[in-house]
Amino acid sequence: MRNIVLMAGLGLALAGCKSEPSVSLTNASPEEVAKQASAAGVVSQIRPGQWETRVELVEFDMPGMAPEMKAEAMKKSREASAHSYCVSEADAKKPGGLFTGKDDGKCTYSKFEMSGGKLDMTLSCPGRTGGMTMHVAGTFDAEAVTATSEMETSGAFAMKMKANVTSRRTGECKAGAAAK
Repeated sequence: MRNIVLMAGLGLALAGCKSEPSVSLTNASPEEVAKQASAAGVVSQIRPGQWETRVELVEFDMPGMAPEMKAEAMKKSREASAHSYCVSEADAKKPGGLFTGKDDGKCTYSKFEMSGGKLDMTLSCPGRTGGMTMHVAGTFDAEAVTATSEMETSGAFAMKMKANVTSRRTGECKAGAAAK
């Protein structure tokens, strides 16, 4: 769960666009979104380097989970330290960023809009015992990202969560840091 939310934060960080070019698609694969972003000239303008993402849960619900456990999950998210990662120059230049990355043929964007420093997207992915839908909306520039991420899963591990995601560039990549 945490990795999906961190991916959303990193994806937003990589989803910057230069100025006027935009992408607006419905019912599109990640590959289609990447192609349209490239054709429209929507290229990432985030700066490569060390980035830090913080995720704070604002809502969390899992059927059958004790209220104390929900409260503890919310508390831990507020206390969690930031996730730090290196964004390579190649990743920073990808059309549309990580959201348009590898297409496994399973996920679909019911909505993908990126323009003028704003992103609004809804991604659905089926699973063996359920599925996942994630909606991310926020703003970004070369140095920072602010977004709200809402995710709902179904099946054996059904849950709903809403989180505030903030990412910021903190400087150059640390020596030996693996790029994401």
